[in-house]
Amino acid sequence: MASGNPARSISHPPNKPVVGNTFSVDAKTPIQSLSKKAQELAPIFWLDMMGAPVVFVSGFDLVNELCDEKRFDVAVPGSLRSTRGISGIRR
Repeated sequence: MASGNPARSISHPPNKPVVGNTFSVDAKTPIQSLSKKAQELAPIFWLDMMGAPVVFVSGFDLVNELCDEKRFDVAVPGSLRSTRGISGIRR
């Protein structure tokens, strides 16, 4: 079993102890801030949010590929599974 963060091979900015990259995202304009990070780093990058790695993907082609329901499945916990009957989603 591999130890550590599996996202380490993805681009990421330097982080600070304990808070990681939490304060590198502007709280007033988070979308614009993350968009700028995507332009600086790569279309795929991760930020250390107080010890939790959060991976971001940008660009139409990559996001479209990740949203392809034929290639990926969405895990639906038991409590939400019962709402599928109401929403009309069948799987």
